[in-house]
Amino acid sequence: MRLTVTGGALGPRGTLAISSGVGVSLSGLLDNFLDGDGLLSLRSDGLQGSVERIADEREALDRRLASLEERYRLQFNALDSLLANIQSTGDFLTQQLANIPIPGQGTDN
Repeated sequence: MRLTVTGGALGPRGTLAISSGVGVSLSGLLDNFLDGDGLLSLRSDGLQGSVERIADEREALDRRLASLEERYRLQFNALDSLLANIQSTGDFLTQQLANIPIPGQGTDN
């Protein structure tokens, strides 16, 4: 607040000027930041939304990875069974080919 006294004994004595100080300005600024719909509240809500979205995306990724792991496990087991069958067939064919008589190599001529 500022009071300026000018003039003489009679008539206007001067002016009275009231202005807001730094404290009032700072208080208004802090109110804008801290109100329920203020800058900090909006920023906090935005960040909380981001955290929730990331958590949802992470859960979805975990489900996709579990599904992919299960699919690969099933494919691996099927391939392992197939290779065992191929090995068994190969062993059988090797036995059968070993038992085929070759002309001219026998003792019963």
